[in-house]
Amino acid sequence: MQEPTEYLTFLIDGGIVCGKLVEIKEVDATNYVTLVESLEKFLGDSNGIDAFSITDSMFKGYYNDEDRENPAIPLTDVQFRMANGKVIHTRNFVLFADKVIGLFLGKSNLEDWGD
Repeated sequence: MQEPTEYLTFLIDGGIVCGKLVEIKEVDATNYVTLVESLEKFLGDSNGIDAFSITDSMFKGYYNDEDRENPAIPLTDVQFRMANGKVIHTRNFVLFADKVIGLFLGKSNLEDWGD
């Protein structure tokens, strides 16, 4: 069976995080009017809008730099194995890039990882 490639497993100083990358939608947060227009467009769409896309666009708008990389890595379907071996499952998680030590491509079942 081939592993889903949209999943990544991150080694961080506090343990291991595995999750599926969230696709960021482009929301125009240049000013209040364009933000409201963008949100109305997405809310009318059957897929809606997610908090990650809104915060990413506000981050870029705050720094007034579309090319600046947001250090937040939004994930969904997440497992977090802490240093003590306990595994937490959560629907959404934001990992910050400065916490990443390394990564593996693909989905990992962190319950199976030894101590």
